[in-house]
Amino acid sequence: MISVIVCIFNKENIIKRVVNSLILNSSDLVKEYIFVLDGCTDNSPNIINEFIKTIPSNIIYKVLY
Repeated sequence: MISVIVCIFNKENIIKRVVNSLILNSSDLVKEYIFVLDGCTDNSPNIINEFIKTIPSNIIYKVLY
């Protein structure tokens, strides 16, 4: 199993596009995504929380603050 860690700090304008691209273009070996929200002061946490609802159920995800 491969885990992908995505560190996010105030990237509300691009985060949805980046995460979507990661998920669509990742290898079948990737089974887990870890999103690290590093003290964001913009809307990035809300965007990530809404976006993870669309992630396929066979993929594990974690959101760390």
